[in-house]
Formats: sequence, structure tokens, C-alpha cells
Amino acid sequence: MDINTDLVRFVAETSRLKLSRDELTKFTEEFKQVIGAFSDISQVKTGGVEKALHPVKITNVLRKDSSLKKNGVDNLKLTKHKKQDYYEGPVL
Repeated sequence: MDINTDLVRFVAETSRLKLSRDELTKFTEEFKQVIGAFSDISQVKTGGVEKALHPVKITNVLRKDSSLKKNGVDNLKLTKHKKQDYYEGPVL
């Protein structure tokens, strides 16, 4: 892949970034280094190595979803933004 200022300008415009000429020159060189690093990684011989999709054990870190009462008050009763027994958030 040919990394040049036109490509960096296109990526910046797509990302809605306004870059100066100095920044275009700087980021062009940095992009070349990053792509070069990935090229080096792709040349590593990994034959016979078992794939590890996630090297760290994943555990659920979220608390159990339950109704909370603080100081004896049901906070859900204090809001008008609710639907049945749940808080109602904005539509995304």
C-alpha cells in the first residue's frame, strides 16, 4: 500500500479532521511506520502455534441487576421517566 499525503488527507477528511501541511507531512511518515510495523508482524512464522482468540479469561464484572432502595426510599418512585418497573432512557 502506498502511503502518501493524498491518502492521509482523505483519511483526515473522512474523520472530519482539518490538518495543516506540517501535520499532513508528520502523519504521513507516522502512518508509514505503523503500516511497516504491521508488515513486520505479518512476516513472523506462526506455524504450529495454537490460536488464542482471547488470552485473558473473561469474567462478568457487572453486578446483578436488582431494585435498589437507598435510605428506605424507592428511587424509581421519584422519577417521571419510568416505564413499568424500569427507568426509561432516551431513544438512541
